Amino acid sequence: MISLSEAIQGKKRLSSINISLRPYTNITDFGLSALLNGISTILALSELDLNFMSPGIVSSKTLESLGGLLKKCSSIATLNFQFQSTNHSNSGFFALSEGLRALKQAKHISLTISKDSISDETAALIVNAISHQRQLSKLVLCFPMCGYIRDRTFQGICSILNCNSSISKLEISLSETQFSDDAAKMFASGLNSLVDLTEILLDISQTNVSENGVICVLDCLLSLGKLRRLNLVLNHLSLSDVIGDKIATLLRHTEIINFSLFGVQSNISALAIENIQQIRKTRNFKHFLVKI
Repeated sequence: MISLSEAIQGKKRLSSINISLRPYTNITDFGLSALLNGISTILALSELDLNFMSPGIVSSKTLESLGGLLKKCSSIATLNFQFQSTNHSNSGFFALSEGLRALKQAKHISLTISKDSISDETAALIVNAISHQRQLSKLVLCFPMCGYIRDRTFQGICSILNCNSSISKLEISLSETQFSDDAAKMFASGLNSLVDLTEILLDISQTNVSENGVICVLDCLLSLGKLRRLNLVLNHLSLSDVIGDKIATLLRHTEIINFSLFGVQSNISALAIENIQQIRKTRNFKHFLVKI
Protein backbone atom coordinates (compact mmCIF):
# COMPACT_ATOMS: atom_id res chain seq x y z
CA MET A 1 0.00 0.00 0.00
CA ILE A 2 2.88 2.36 0.70
CA SER A 3 4.30 1.84 -2.83
CA LEU A 4 0.82 2.41 -4.28
CA SER A 5 0.52 5.57 -2.21
CA GLU A 6 3.82 6.84 -3.59
CA ALA A 7 2.71 6.07 -7.15
CA ILE A 8 -0.58 7.91 -6.66
CA GLN A 9 1.19 11.00 -5.35
CA GLY A 10 2.80 11.42 -8.76
CA LYS A 11 -0.57 11.62 -10.54
CA LYS A 12 -1.37 15.27 -9.84
CA ARG A 13 -3.99 15.53 -12.60
CA LEU A 14 -5.90 12.39 -11.66
CA SER A 15 -9.60 13.25 -11.35
CA SER A 16 -11.16 9.90 -10.42
CA ILE A 17 -10.06 7.11 -8.05
CA ASN A 18 -11.87 3.82 -7.38
CA ILE A 19 -10.41 1.39 -4.83
CA SER A 20 -12.18 -1.79 -3.75
CA LEU A 21 -10.55 -4.16 -1.28
CA ARG A 22 -11.43 -7.83 -1.42
CA PRO A 23 -13.15 -9.42 1.60
CA TYR A 24 -10.76 -10.29 4.41
CA THR A 25 -7.92 -8.37 2.82
CA ASN A 26 -4.74 -8.59 4.88
CA ILE A 27 -3.96 -4.90 5.32
CA THR A 28 -3.21 -2.79 8.38
CA ASP A 29 -4.66 0.57 9.31
CA PHE A 30 -1.16 1.98 8.76
CA GLY A 31 -1.27 0.84 5.14
CA LEU A 32 -4.77 2.23 4.57
CA SER A 33 -3.81 5.54 6.14
CA ALA A 34 -0.72 5.77 3.96
CA LEU A 35 -2.88 5.15 0.89
CA LEU A 36 -5.38 7.86 1.86
CA ASN A 37 -2.62 10.32 2.69
CA GLY A 38 -1.19 9.70 -0.78
CA ILE A 39 -4.55 10.37 -2.40
CA SER A 40 -4.92 13.61 -0.42
CA THR A 41 -2.10 15.17 -2.51
CA ILE A 42 -4.26 15.04 -5.65
CA LEU A 43 -6.06 18.37 -5.33
CA ALA A 44 -7.74 17.99 -8.75
CA LEU A 45 -9.69 14.95 -7.53
CA SER A 46 -13.40 15.15 -8.34
CA GLU A 47 -14.53 11.54 -7.81
CA LEU A 48 -13.53 9.17 -5.00
CA ASP A 49 -14.93 5.65 -4.59
CA LEU A 50 -13.64 3.60 -1.63
CA ASN A 51 -15.05 0.16 -0.88
CA PHE A 52 -13.54 -1.07 2.39
CA MET A 53 -16.18 -3.67 3.28
CA SER A 54 -13.73 -6.24 4.57
CA PRO A 55 -14.69 -6.59 8.28
CA GLY A 56 -12.56 -4.76 10.80
CA ILE A 57 -9.98 -3.12 8.53
CA VAL A 58 -11.25 0.43 9.07
CA SER A 59 -10.01 2.04 12.29
CA SER A 60 -10.10 5.52 13.78
CA LYS A 61 -6.74 6.14 12.11
CA THR A 62 -8.31 5.31 8.73
CA LEU A 63 -11.27 7.63 9.34
CA GLU A 64 -8.97 10.43 10.47
CA SER A 65 -6.93 10.06 7.28
CA LEU A 66 -10.09 10.12 5.16
CA GLY A 67 -11.30 13.22 6.97
CA GLY A 68 -7.98 14.92 6.26
CA LEU A 69 -8.19 13.85 2.60
CA LEU A 70 -11.65 15.40 2.20
CA LYS A 71 -10.47 18.67 3.73
CA LYS A 72 -7.57 18.90 1.25
CA CYS A 73 -9.62 17.71 -1.74
CA SER A 74 -12.69 19.82 -0.98
CA SER A 75 -13.63 20.02 -4.68
CA ILE A 76 -14.71 16.35 -4.74
CA ALA A 77 -18.13 16.20 -6.42
CA THR A 78 -18.78 12.45 -6.10
CA LEU A 79 -17.94 10.52 -2.94
CA ASN A 80 -18.68 6.88 -2.25
CA PHE A 81 -17.38 5.34 0.99
CA GLN A 82 -18.38 1.88 2.25
CA PHE A 83 -17.14 0.04 5.33
CA GLN A 84 -18.30 -2.30 8.08
CA SER A 85 -17.47 -3.54 11.58
CA THR A 86 -14.97 -0.83 12.35
CA ASN A 87 -12.44 -0.74 15.16
CA HIS A 88 -12.97 2.92 15.95
CA SER A 89 -13.38 5.67 18.49
CA ASN A 90 -15.40 8.86 18.26
CA SER A 91 -12.30 10.81 17.22
CA GLY A 92 -12.25 9.00 13.88
CA PHE A 93 -15.88 9.79 13.13
CA PHE A 94 -15.42 13.38 14.25
CA ALA A 95 -12.56 13.75 11.75
CA LEU A 96 -14.71 12.20 9.01
CA SER A 97 -17.58 14.59 9.80
CA GLU A 98 -15.20 17.56 9.58
CA GLY A 99 -14.04 16.31 6.19
CA LEU A 100 -17.60 15.92 4.92
CA ARG A 101 -18.42 19.41 6.14
CA ALA A 102 -15.46 20.79 4.15
CA LEU A 103 -16.76 19.56 0.77
CA LYS A 104 -17.82 22.57 -1.28
CA GLN A 105 -19.10 21.10 -4.56
CA ALA A 106 -20.59 17.71 -3.64
CA LYS A 107 -23.27 16.51 -6.04
CA HIS A 108 -23.30 12.78 -5.17
CA ILE A 109 -22.64 11.39 -1.69
CA SER A 110 -22.90 7.71 -0.86
CA LEU A 111 -22.06 6.49 2.64
CA THR A 112 -22.49 2.90 3.86
CA ILE A 113 -21.70 1.87 7.44
CA SER A 114 -22.72 -1.75 7.95
CA LYS A 115 -22.82 -4.15 10.93
CA ASP A 116 -21.40 -1.55 13.26
CA SER A 117 -21.89 -0.53 16.89
CA ILE A 118 -21.87 3.16 15.97
CA SER A 119 -24.00 5.17 18.40
CA ASP A 120 -26.95 7.31 17.40
CA GLU A 121 -25.09 10.44 18.50
CA THR A 122 -22.05 9.61 16.37
CA ALA A 123 -24.10 8.64 13.30
CA ALA A 124 -26.02 11.91 13.68
CA LEU A 125 -22.69 13.78 13.67
CA ILE A 126 -21.87 12.29 10.27
CA VAL A 127 -25.33 12.89 8.83
CA ASN A 128 -25.50 16.48 10.10
CA ALA A 129 -22.17 17.19 8.40
CA ILE A 130 -23.72 16.13 5.08
CA SER A 131 -26.73 18.41 5.74
CA HIS A 132 -24.44 21.41 5.07
CA GLN A 133 -24.44 20.48 1.37
CA ARG A 134 -26.84 22.42 -0.86
CA GLN A 135 -26.26 20.97 -4.34
CA LEU A 136 -26.88 17.24 -3.92
CA SER A 137 -28.60 15.39 -6.75
CA LYS A 138 -27.89 11.86 -5.47
CA LEU A 139 -27.79 10.70 -1.87
CA VAL A 140 -27.17 7.18 -0.54
CA LEU A 141 -27.20 6.65 3.23
CA CYS A 142 -27.04 3.04 4.36
CA PHE A 143 -26.78 1.94 7.99
CA PRO A 144 -27.87 -1.72 7.82
CA MET A 145 -27.53 -3.71 11.03
CA CYS A 146 -26.41 -0.66 13.05
CA GLY A 147 -28.79 -1.37 15.91
CA TYR A 148 -28.15 1.75 18.00
CA ILE A 149 -29.20 4.23 15.34
CA ARG A 150 -32.39 6.09 16.18
CA ASP A 151 -34.04 9.54 16.29
CA ARG A 152 -31.04 11.90 16.13
CA THR A 153 -29.78 10.25 12.97
CA PHE A 154 -33.24 10.22 11.40
CA GLN A 155 -33.64 13.93 12.18
CA GLY A 156 -30.32 14.56 10.44
CA ILE A 157 -31.46 12.65 7.34
CA CYS A 158 -34.63 14.74 7.28
CA SER A 159 -32.51 17.91 7.49
CA ILE A 160 -30.46 16.82 4.46
CA LEU A 161 -33.62 16.26 2.43
CA ASN A 162 -35.10 19.61 3.45
CA CYS A 163 -31.89 21.42 2.42
CA ASN A 164 -31.47 19.63 -0.91
CA SER A 165 -34.72 19.72 -2.82
CA SER A 166 -32.75 19.03 -6.03
CA ILE A 167 -32.08 15.39 -5.05
CA SER A 168 -33.31 13.16 -7.86
CA LYS A 169 -31.92 9.80 -6.70
CA LEU A 170 -32.26 8.64 -3.10
CA GLU A 171 -31.28 5.39 -1.40
CA ILE A 172 -31.92 4.92 2.32
CA SER A 173 -31.21 1.62 4.07
CA LEU A 174 -32.09 1.47 7.76
CA SER A 175 -32.73 -2.26 8.20
CA GLU A 176 -32.31 -3.54 11.74
CA THR A 177 -32.05 -0.04 13.23
CA GLN A 178 -34.43 1.68 15.67
CA PHE A 179 -36.54 3.13 12.85
CA SER A 180 -39.97 3.91 14.38
CA ASP A 181 -43.28 5.57 13.52
CA ASP A 182 -41.92 8.95 14.64
CA ALA A 183 -38.93 8.42 12.36
CA ALA A 184 -41.25 7.52 9.48
CA LYS A 185 -43.14 10.80 9.97
CA MET A 186 -39.87 12.77 9.97
CA PHE A 187 -38.69 10.95 6.86
CA ALA A 188 -41.99 11.61 5.07
CA SER A 189 -41.77 15.33 5.85
CA GLY A 190 -38.30 15.40 4.30
CA LEU A 191 -39.48 13.48 1.23
CA ASN A 192 -42.16 16.10 0.64
CA SER A 193 -39.48 18.65 -0.25
CA LEU A 194 -37.93 16.47 -2.98
CA VAL A 195 -39.89 17.86 -5.93
CA ASP A 196 -37.40 16.47 -8.48
CA LEU A 197 -37.13 12.94 -7.05
CA THR A 198 -37.20 10.31 -9.80
CA GLU A 199 -35.70 7.25 -8.05
CA ILE A 200 -35.91 5.94 -4.50
CA LEU A 201 -34.85 2.79 -2.68
CA LEU A 202 -36.09 2.44 0.88
CA ASP A 203 -35.14 -0.50 3.10
CA ILE A 204 -36.72 -0.49 6.57
CA SER A 205 -36.74 -4.26 7.11
CA GLN A 206 -36.78 -5.62 10.66
CA THR A 207 -37.30 -2.23 12.28
CA ASN A 208 -39.76 -0.96 14.90
CA VAL A 209 -42.00 0.83 12.42
CA SER A 210 -45.69 -0.10 12.44
CA GLU A 211 -48.15 -0.27 9.58
CA ASN A 212 -49.18 3.35 10.25
CA GLY A 213 -45.59 4.50 9.80
CA VAL A 214 -45.29 2.68 6.47
CA ILE A 215 -48.59 4.21 5.33
CA CYS A 216 -47.25 7.65 6.19
CA VAL A 217 -44.29 7.15 3.86
CA LEU A 218 -46.39 5.63 1.05
CA ASP A 219 -48.84 8.56 1.18
CA CYS A 220 -45.92 10.93 0.78
CA LEU A 221 -44.58 9.02 -2.24
CA LEU A 222 -47.97 9.39 -3.88
CA SER A 223 -47.44 13.15 -4.04
CA LEU A 224 -44.08 12.98 -5.85
CA GLY A 225 -45.08 13.55 -9.45
CA LYS A 226 -41.69 12.86 -11.07
CA LEU A 227 -41.11 9.49 -9.39
CA ARG A 228 -40.25 6.79 -11.96
CA ARG A 229 -38.31 4.13 -10.03
CA LEU A 230 -39.41 2.68 -6.68
CA ASN A 231 -37.75 -0.12 -4.72
CA LEU A 232 -39.34 -0.97 -1.36
CA VAL A 233 -37.81 -3.49 1.04
CA LEU A 234 -40.24 -4.29 3.88
CA ASN A 235 -39.07 -7.69 5.03
CA HIS A 236 -40.10 -9.01 8.46
CA LEU A 237 -42.56 -6.21 9.22
CA SER A 238 -46.01 -6.76 10.71
CA LEU A 239 -48.17 -5.48 7.86
CA SER A 240 -51.61 -6.22 6.45
CA ASP A 241 -53.48 -5.97 3.17
CA VAL A 242 -53.90 -2.24 3.81
CA ILE A 243 -50.28 -1.83 2.75
CA GLY A 244 -50.90 -3.91 -0.37
CA ASP A 245 -53.86 -1.65 -1.25
CA LYS A 246 -51.76 1.46 -0.62
CA ILE A 247 -49.02 0.21 -2.92
CA ALA A 248 -51.56 -0.66 -5.61
CA THR A 249 -52.99 2.87 -5.35
CA LEU A 250 -49.51 4.34 -5.57
CA LEU A 251 -48.78 2.43 -8.78
CA ARG A 252 -52.10 3.37 -10.35
CA HIS A 253 -51.76 7.10 -9.71
CA THR A 254 -48.10 7.72 -10.48
CA GLU A 255 -45.86 7.32 -13.54
CA ILE A 256 -43.59 4.70 -11.93
CA ILE A 257 -42.12 2.40 -14.60
CA ASN A 258 -39.54 0.51 -12.52
CA PHE A 259 -40.95 -1.17 -9.43
CA SER A 260 -39.64 -3.69 -6.90
CA LEU A 261 -41.23 -4.84 -3.66
CA PHE A 262 -39.65 -7.22 -1.17
CA GLY A 263 -41.85 -8.13 1.78
CA VAL A 264 -40.68 -11.53 3.04
CA GLN A 265 -42.65 -12.53 6.16
CA SER A 266 -44.60 -9.28 6.11
CA ASN A 267 -48.07 -10.91 6.37
CA ILE A 268 -49.44 -9.35 3.18
CA SER A 269 -51.96 -11.81 1.75
CA ALA A 270 -51.88 -13.53 -1.62
CA LEU A 271 -55.00 -11.59 -2.68
CA ALA A 272 -53.34 -8.24 -1.98
CA ILE A 273 -50.25 -9.36 -3.88
CA GLU A 274 -52.40 -10.40 -6.82
CA ASN A 275 -54.02 -6.93 -6.85
CA ILE A 276 -50.56 -5.41 -7.15
CA GLN A 277 -49.58 -7.89 -9.87
CA GLN A 278 -52.70 -7.01 -11.88
CA ILE A 279 -51.49 -3.45 -12.32
CA ARG A 280 -48.59 -4.80 -14.34
CA LYS A 281 -51.04 -5.70 -17.09
CA THR A 282 -52.40 -2.15 -17.33
CA ARG A 283 -49.09 -0.26 -17.62
CA ASN A 284 -45.93 -0.54 -19.70
CA PHE A 285 -43.45 -1.20 -16.89
CA LYS A 286 -39.77 -1.58 -17.75
CA HIS A 287 -39.21 -3.58 -14.59
CA PHE A 288 -41.72 -5.12 -12.18
CA LEU A 289 -40.83 -7.49 -9.33
CA VAL A 290 -42.83 -8.52 -6.26
CA LYS A 291 -41.35 -10.99 -3.78
CA ILE A 292 -43.42 -11.67 -0.65
